[in-house]
Amino acid sequence: MILTKQVRGFGLMEVLIVMLLISFSILGLAQLQIDTLRSARLAQRQQEALYLAESTLEQLRLKGGDLESRVQFAKMTKSPIMVEVLKTRESPRFTVTSTITDLGSIPDLKQLEVEVSWRGVSGEIRRLILKSARCNTDATK
Repeated sequence: MILTKQVRGFGLMEVLIVMLLISFSILGLAQLQIDTLRSARLAQRQQEALYLAESTLEQLRLKGGDLESRVQFAKMTKSPIMVEVLKTRESPRFTVTSTITDLGSIPDLKQLEVEVSWRGVSGEIRRLILKSARCNTDATK
């Protein structure tokens, strides 16, 4: 008579291999979650920086008299190209710097530039720069 032994269940090696595979899968999912959160935070900061830059640029476009007085001062001092920092604002997250440049080649044409900088997640400095132009006409003086 031949006795056959029926094996039921799993061996220790099989259980360890399955646990190892599940552990690596969980670690991969955790890393994916961390990367997703970093990307979301970066997108949020970029959106905030863009909003700050757009609002500052719009303020520069609308400041007709203030812009004209700064340009007149630059012409009196005989500077060929006027670059003046209007203001630098610092908040806990962002630094906003706005400049007006007299282009000189076309009368009353000014370049407006707004730079927003902040520290990224890894500590690197990130920048967003918006540029625009403004021409003072009789209607805007």
